[in-house]
Amino acid sequence: HSYWQADAYNYFKINVEKLFDSRYDDFIDYLNSKTNKELEDFWFFVLNGPHPINNRHLNFIIRLQEDNQERQIRIIEKVMNRIKTDS
Repeated sequence: HSYWQADAYNYFKINVEKLFDSRYDDFIDYLNSKTNKELEDFWFFVLNGPHPINNRHLNFIIRLQEDNQERQIRIIEKVMNRIKTDS
């Protein structure tokens, strides 16, 4: 598992956000090729941080819902519950 820390991880997270916006279809195709466990780890990394579930994250979720990415949404819900529990 990866956890947010005040180091280079934040640069990776910023670039993930940019990739999500600029190459959404490719990004989703790539994510959909991963196992549920890999997706849980990925979304935990993306969503966890000093300000979990911020407006940027909500935009991810809204876009995934609009695109009917049910598997991604289910996994994100699971991860959000885990983040709340860990907090």
